[in-house]
Amino acid sequence: MDLKELETIYFSVEGDVSVNNENVPIINLMNNLKNKYFIREKDTSSVYHLANVFVSNLVLSLLEIGTSYLKDMGLSEKEALNAIYPLIKGNIKNISEKGFMDSLTGPVARGDVNTIKRHLGSVKQGDKEIYKELSLNLLKLVQIKNAKNMSTEAFASTSKKYSEINQLLGGIE
Repeated sequence: MDLKELETIYFSVEGDVSVNNENVPIINLMNNLKNKYFIREKDTSSVYHLANVFVSNLVLSLLEIGTSYLKDMGLSEKEALNAIYPLIKGNIKNISEKGFMDSLTGPVARGDVNTIKRHLGSVKQGDKEIYKELSLNLLKLVQIKNAKNMSTEAFASTSKKYSEINQLLGGIE
């Protein structure tokens, strides 16, 4: 690892750290190195690890699934990765700068029922459930965002298409 990268890492400090953090050696080290950190309880280790697996290993799996569709179209893995890299980079940048709600894009966010139907007709059987589960999570975010940003009347008029999407994806109405 490039030691310069250590400056950008946000550390997790585990344990019951007293109010006077300056006397704790690891906290003192973090402060001297000017690293960002947060303190968590010991019993949160598995949740902390799970959060990191979701945003690292499982994202890797999703990217592999996405590139497999491009590889099925004849692209090499390298070509597929080069093709999707700008999208990945832009998405992460948007999330970092604007948060999740303001970074929502795509057919679920637009309420594009026809595109979702086409996706469901094209997705490999082994990928169908993950597509549905992740799309349902996006739908939940879209509905939260819309409920906050729309008038009651506007939300009611768009909720019909989101209800249809929910049914298409196997969500409970």
